Amino acid sequence: MVIQMTENIKVCVFIRAYNSEKFIEHAINSVFRQNFNGDIFLKILYDEGSTDNSYNKILSIIEKIKRKGFNVEIIRHPHTTPFRALINYGLKNSIELCDYFAILDYDNFWDESYLAEAVKTIRNMDFLYSNPIVINESNEKIGFLVRKHLLLN
Repeated sequence: MVIQMTENIKVCVFIRAYNSEKFIEHAINSVFRQNFNGDIFLKILYDEGSTDNSYNKILSIIEKIKRKGFNVEIIRHPHTTPFRALINYGLKNSIELCDYFAILDYDNFWDESYLAEAVKTIRNMDFLYSNPIVINESNEKIGFLVRKHLLLN
């Protein structure tokens, strides 16, 4: 079910990628499986200090996604850059592009209705926080992250 919006809403999604090779594909795919009837701009914030094959994995995923017409950008940054500063950089360079911003960690994913429900909900407030789904290395849901405490199923 696609939730209809009266205007074309644009959402920028930021995913931090650091030693994320095992999880990043599931997180990225969950962004583009949304039943959201607006535009999604994905910005992957890649930490150059990663010691696994994250970067090559991300490039492979992006190549497939761009062929489908989705908007994806990878922003590389040195390991010494604090994540907060990187998000600020992303926001400053996307503020005119998007109506809303969302952050998804590389080891979490969204249900298909997440963005549509989030946009519908946030229209009446300034800030929205939700509890992400946490997955294991086999991409199986193992619980929800609530205020930095993991609730297992």
